[in-house]
Amino acid sequence: MDKSFDISPDFSWYLYTIPSTSDEELGLYFLSSTDNGENWENHPIDEQLRRLRYRKVQVFKSGLIIVTISQTTDMSQEFINFYTSTDNGKTWGTLNTTSLNAPIQNASFISQSTGFIATRDKLYYTTDYGLNFNEAVVNIPDDYTDEGLFLFTSPNEIGQKTANTLTTRFNLLKTK
Repeated sequence: MDKSFDISPDFSWYLYTIPSTSDEELGLYFLSSTDNGENWENHPIDEQLRRLRYRKVQVFKSGLIIVTISQTTDMSQEFINFYTSTDNGKTWGTLNTTSLNAPIQNASFISQSTGFIATRDKLYYTTDYGLNFNEAVVNIPDDYTDEGLFLFTSPNEIGQKTANTLTTRFNLLKTK
């Protein structure tokens, strides 16, 4: 899955799941190496997940790592969990949990407090560590339609251009 591993000489990592104690539960783990793959460390993130659909890791230069996962339900709803580590994945804590009535397409954080979630046709943002998500207003030009909108479809993500400017790309359908 895209954004669930990275290989580099200084810091390689892999996010993976294995069945937990119950047949229905999965354990989520973070495997990492800081010596070009000579030695690896394995660290548990959560060992009681069900119906995992989406997962993504964002690694920041400061040692901050944010993992976003979604779990599906029978009611067309997804529970979205955010996990953080401030020590390159050695220890993990839960940032927060939220739910949406549509499958997420992508998640992108620019800091531990500020992040975005995109569904197929809506964009949500948080500035309070994932406690609350608000729907963002996206003004679509007249020559385009929001039908079949794919907000920051991978590998497109929201990034920080300057202290006051964020950037992203949208895949829109042109009507004219």
